[in-house]
Amino acid sequence: MAIFESKDQKQHAQQYEEHLQLLRMQQEIEHQKMKAREQQALNQIAMHSAAMNMNSSPGTLGGYGQQKKERFNPNSREAFQIPLSQLVTMWQIKHGDQWVEADAPIATNDDPFYIDGLRRLLKAELFEEYNGWVRLKENVENVLANR
Repeated sequence: MAIFESKDQKQHAQQYEEHLQLLRMQQEIEHQKMKAREQQALNQIAMHSAAMNMNSSPGTLGGYGQQKKERFNPNSREAFQIPLSQLVTMWQIKHGDQWVEADAPIATNDDPFYIDGLRRLLKAELFEEYNGWVRLKENVENVLANR
């Protein structure tokens, strides 16, 4: 403030500074609210996106074995009736130690037996997985023997 200001001018300047501080605080509060709404929207988008990936279109695996919920009776499917060791042997005969795209058997409407076998072996954690590809673990026989 200048030396020659009157008492009214000083009071007016002080009120003006207080008003500016109040406006800055209100702006900061509004900015924080906006950031919170933005973060909430981003979280909702991320949750929706994750739900869409988990519930991808019928006939595909939405990631590492996350099958879209479809109700079926495992007693009516052959791949769920045979022992895991036999299923492993059949998988080895068909695919050997080759990497198989987890979505490929389902996307190409491969033999329903191997689609169910893939689901069962994934659930039993008998595959090693990498970037959407799977193959039987190298020690799959040992894993089965130790169950």
